[in-house]
Amino acid sequence: MTLPNIGRPARNALLTVNITELKQLTPFTAQDILKLHGVGPKAVEMLTKALEAEGLYFAEKSELPFSTPFMVVGDLGCDNAPKRRVVRDYLITSWMQDQAQLTKCLSEEVTIETTNSESHHGLEALISLRSVSPEQISSLEIKQILSHGKYASAHGKVTKHDGSTIHFAEFQTFESHKKDARISHIAIY
Repeated sequence: MTLPNIGRPARNALLTVNITELKQLTPFTAQDILKLHGVGPKAVEMLTKALEAEGLYFAEKSELPFSTPFMVVGDLGCDNAPKRRVVRDYLITSWMQDQAQLTKCLSEEVTIETTNSESHHGLEALISLRSVSPEQISSLEIKQILSHGKYASAHGKVTKHDGSTIHFAEFQTFESHKKDARISHIAIY
């Protein structure tokens, strides 16, 4: 079940998020796929027809609890892991630079440590450390999230509309071991 001939820009856009086969499209909505730079309505129409011919369909709704301006792929399932969900939502909303959503994930006095051993404090400092505006992002790939007790880590990749990428690895510390704890410290690499 290979992808139909949807044109080079659309095919390349799908490749940036490691989609090479039709069945890999089924977790996403058509609207998610349209967020990729290079994928337009004609390509989505062709993909929809190819999926239907195989008895497959785009998802009816996104598995994320909020809308994003870019496509999000990867390690998104959080079933019985509330801290994984917090880290997932924090990663997405930090790249979205959405302060309202970030307050649900981060303590008010969150501390951010960067590779040059500088410490920054608060939501605004975190947002200023994101080197790209949400409008420049085509996709966010969360490759892995691990959590245990009051600690978590995650790594992934941001792909910009111009095709350049930003790889990241982060370590998070929560306020406590409680399920509803927010992130109080972040080390960004």
